[in-house]
Amino acid sequence: MDHESASDFFTKMIERRGYLFPSEVQQKNPLFKIMRKELQELTSDFSYDELIFAKEPVPPDTKDKNLVEMISQMDKYIIDEADYDDWEDHYFSMAEECRDRFNKWLIDKGLNLYSEDFPFYLETYLDFIYHYTHDDIVILKKVQPVYMEEFFANYLLRKMIVEPEEYIYWIPALKVFYTFLYEKGYLENPDPIIRLIDEIEPYFIKILKKKFG
Repeated sequence: MDHESASDFFTKMIERRGYLFPSEVQQKNPLFKIMRKELQELTSDFSYDELIFAKEPVPPDTKDKNLVEMISQMDKYIIDEADYDDWEDHYFSMAEECRDRFNKWLIDKGLNLYSEDFPFYLETYLDFIYHYTHDDIVILKKVQPVYMEEFFANYLLRKMIVEPEEYIYWIPALKVFYTFLYEKGYLENPDPIIRLIDEIEPYFIKILKKKFG
């Protein structure tokens, strides 16, 4: 991404963030955000026919390797049960870099259609993994089934106020995100966690249809 493209993307991301998370409705607690409604109704499952991308891995560049180091450092903070004040700044820097590199990877893979929205969906998941209190150690590469279920069946529905149709997109966004983490060297094998998301997907769709019709 050249300087002009990066500047345009950064501007769009700021505008998109401001639109999706209007400041006038946010609560004082910075850990949770209220997201603007955009879609109208729950109509169908996600169409994976539109999510076809090149299987050839995109090798990590210097910035990708730096991101992996940042995530690994974030994991260490959590594993060591460090105080929030010790890692707050690091977390937000890591999350911002993660969104940026994920966006670039989506474009590299030919998934331009999702290159702006998927990074925004990712933000909610990162908050759940690293900001939310769990009974066990939870990091990106180690999400026990009970916590993945909690994210979709509870946390996401409580913390993100969007139209029903929008919730569906968190499932494919996370599947693709874990493929990204694998290609960049953070994960040795993304299949177990992607299978876990696959298993949860039909139950999550049932929850949405029962809740929203």
